[in-house]
Amino acid sequence: MPFEGPLFIVGLSRSGTTLLRSLLNRNSRISLTIEESHFVPFVMRKYGKTADFSSERVKKHLRSDLEKTIIFHRMKLRGCPMDWDELNKRMDLNSWNEIIRFIFQSFAIKPFQPGMIWGDKTPRYLPFVPEIKEILPAARFIHIVRDPRDRAMSVHARWNKLFSRSAMEWNRQIRMSRSYPELLGKDYMEIRYEELLSAPEKTMRGLCKFLEIDFEPPMLTLEKADWKYGDTKGKLHIVPENHNKFAGQLSERKIRRIEEIAYPMMRELGYPITVAVRYVPVGRVTAVLIRILDMFFHGWSIIRSRGILGGIDWSLRILRNRILLRKNPKTALKNRRS
Repeated sequence: MPFEGPLFIVGLSRSGTTLLRSLLNRNSRISLTIEESHFVPFVMRKYGKTADFSSERVKKHLRSDLEKTIIFHRMKLRGCPMDWDELNKRMDLNSWNEIIRFIFQSFAIKPFQPGMIWGDKTPRYLPFVPEIKEILPAARFIHIVRDPRDRAMSVHARWNKLFSRSAMEWNRQIRMSRSYPELLGKDYMEIRYEELLSAPEKTMRGLCKFLEIDFEPPMLTLEKADWKYGDTKGKLHIVPENHNKFAGQLSERKIRRIEEIAYPMMRELGYPITVAVRYVPVGRVTAVLIRILDMFFHGWSIIRSRGILGGIDWSLRILRNRILLRKNPKTALKNRRS
């Protein structure tokens, strides 16, 4: 039976996940969500790995939680509200696969047709790949990796985040993902952002083989420009030179510090190290301070781009999405009853 989903695109932010989603969505057999979902592993943790929605009260609680998520909010703004009556019918099946599939298909880029591959692009799911696979056993994952120096530059330009924090995230999450090929086998594929830019057709053909679909030429171009930031802003084509930019734009000191922090995984993945000579991790106290500063700079960048009220509203939505859905299910349900 051909693969029909779910497909998850994962990777650190600013690593090419948006580009990859746009290219895959150009295939007539793929229809991924327009917005990142962000809620999948958290609702599963809250309501249990085995879905049980035999109670109307629990159904209402799930609906309330979903309505708080970023994707439901943004899709409503797009004029694409959820069909809750139909979703309730999926809940009656007590299957996370059916519930998630209906949500993703409802919020997909193209009207869903039988035989299409459904799925989502949420970079933040990278640490949760084994957990998602346990609940959705048919899931396949594409992990896109980008050079940590270029990625740190992009993150800093987009959110004003610190280079050292970006390098810490990269080294930690790439190390975590080293177990995924053995754990997931044929259901996991890792690609490099740099290879996608330099050899797009070869890379996309490899992905089509992984997904058991035919390659289609439109997958090498974009239907519309998705990017609002950086050197790819407004482009409808892949920008092959959008890598190795750090060499001409970062100081030697910054390059050295990124390489020192990301040293182990850069060596393992074969990224050439240009300045650093050894692994020099960030100390615990410094790491805490860096995280606090990073959160401040990130919050300030949101306020600058959205205004004070818009920035506060968006930050609260992110906070609610990341914290409230992590509540212990028994505690959460008890609080709601009271």
